[in-house]
Amino acid sequence: MITGNLYFGGDFLNRFGKFQSPLLTEVWGESGDLAAQWLQVEGSSSLLFEITVKAVELLDVKHSQVLVLCADGTFHRQAFYQAQTLLSRSNGVLRNYPRLNHFLQKVVLSDGPVLIGYRDAFLGVEERRVLKLQANENLVFFPMRLETEPVGIFGLCFDRFHTIEQRLPLAMMFAEQAAQAIQREGLALTEEESAVEIVLALAKAQEARDLSTGSHCRRVTRMAEQIALRMGCTFREIQDIRRAALLHDLGKIGIPDQILHKPGPLTEREWAVMRQHPEIGARILRLVHGLSEVAQLVLAHHERYDGSGYPYGLSGDAIPLGSRILAVVDAFGAMTTDRVYRPALSFRDALAELKRCAGTDFDPKVVDVFLEMMNADSDGMEDVG
Repeated sequence: MITGNLYFGGDFLNRFGKFQSPLLTEVWGESGDLAAQWLQVEGSSSLLFEITVKAVELLDVKHSQVLVLCADGTFHRQAFYQAQTLLSRSNGVLRNYPRLNHFLQKVVLSDGPVLIGYRDAFLGVEERRVLKLQANENLVFFPMRLETEPVGIFGLCFDRFHTIEQRLPLAMMFAEQAAQAIQREGLALTEEESAVEIVLALAKAQEARDLSTGSHCRRVTRMAEQIALRMGCTFREIQDIRRAALLHDLGKIGIPDQILHKPGPLTEREWAVMRQHPEIGARILRLVHGLSEVAQLVLAHHERYDGSGYPYGLSGDAIPLGSRILAVVDAFGAMTTDRVYRPALSFRDALAELKRCAGTDFDPKVVDVFLEMMNADSDGMEDVG
């Protein structure tokens, strides 16, 4: 049975395991037919509300809710349903509760489910009231993402004597469907949601131009996000750093094929052309409202800590922190990826190279955080490169 402890992301999955439930086939169907039926509901709010209703019915929980991420880093309750009550779309903005909002920001950036146990004292009486959490009730939050972009949180509340471990995979599928509903219906189309759509569209264009570039960028994005989180960056800064990581090679759209896809080392003249990609990418991003800071990070992601980088030869703290973070994860991803002209380095050798170049190519503090992170999560190393 779930106890009253607070578990984040991987800790939750490690605590409860990855369960296989017969409900997945019985309820969801072999081809996800039920999900397809839900996506035929008219209207974004109606669709999200329908998902919360089905979640309560099929998972046998007390209530379900969808919190949508807003442009200012706060959350809006877009859908809510409680068992044994009249159907109610209980919407509202949660921005007037800074302590709760800071907690929700951690949740939306988590790698997996977050449990708030009934005995947990992390949240006060007022915060629990806002989350509609009564005494002797547990709450599980599932961060919702569209690819790399966080868009909100899906929550399930259940009695302390109830367990949902065997239904966890189905619960995660409900969260995925809620995220897709937000994208499909263009929910509220706020400034932040418009930015999400644009970022994802640019990422698709980048990948269409060069498949390896797209996959590389997705791999380093979450790494950059987690480093920024560990280095105490604000939520807004983490948003910008993640998007810069995803789009840092966008400027390669403007690099000729014979250079971008050359099966061997580049000549000096070809390198001069290739080095233009940060400026090309930054120019594209500056055209998009809300991505000016992302453009600055992309522009400087090939600057070196000792000033020997490009395009402007910035050094030390003159290089934006997000760009210094990006330089480390970009280099690690590149070193651990096979190239036509060289095989990939092992993780051990790549980490040793980062450590060797700390203070010259890379910010030593960022390298230290990266090494600590990789040592703490050796399984995560297999996901990069």
